[in-house]
Amino acid sequence: MKKLLIAAMAASLVLAFTGCGGDDESSESERESEATVSSAAEEDSSQDESEADDASSEESEVEESSSEESEVESSEAEESEAEESQADTGLEDGVFTGTGYTIRVDEELWTDVSDTNSAVDCMFMYAQYDDDPMLASANLNIVAQFLGVADIYTPADYADITIAQYEAMDGYEVTDNTEVTFKGMDANLLTLEVTQTDDFVMTMKQLVLIENGYVYAISYGAEQSVFDSVEGDFNDIVNSFEIV
Repeated sequence: MKKLLIAAMAASLVLAFTGCGGDDESSESERESEATVSSAAEEDSSQDESEADDASSEESEVEESSSEESEVESSEAEESEAEESQADTGLEDGVFTGTGYTIRVDEELWTDVSDTNSAVDCMFMYAQYDDDPMLASANLNIVAQFLGVADIYTPADYADITIAQYEAMDGYEVTDNTEVTFKGMDANLLTLEVTQTDDFVMTMKQLVLIENGYVYAISYGAEQSVFDSVEGDFNDIVNSFEIV
């Protein structure tokens, strides 16, 4: 903007000089000379104005290009940070390292099936279901979504968004939405009933929290007749959740 303003001031100065008239007692030749000088000055002024406009246009294009490059660099930096945080993830010695967090998993109770669903950060299925086939329905997953450094939403906001999405889906009913404190962090705990058939209804809970530029949704559920019996195993994983 400073360069554009200086160019405009320079053009105004040229016009001011060419506006100065001659003396009434000047000779005809002097007046002709002044007219010639004035005409030349006006041409110079027009040329200078044209050059100033061209310079302004070029500077404007450069500024727009710089702004676009800055936005691209900022976006690439955020993506790079997100990719770096996703490095070295996976299950090892009972500890799953995810995107900015870790959880502890009893590998005798749970099977890691994270590779089967690209939409989640991790996913585990219950492995001990010999006593009741319905226990095979028990599963837990975590979704980690990068928001950026400006956290303008709260867990309650995301809970409202999530509830609206569930309400638009057949068979999903949100039965409770409670604001809680989870390890010193604000969070929302949703409880749902998911009806797949008349004979198969899932009870599901979802913990939503935001930390370090990520929104985390920890979801776990099982067929309603066995949910209570496996809830303690769910809680063992959820309570082991740690931000790293």
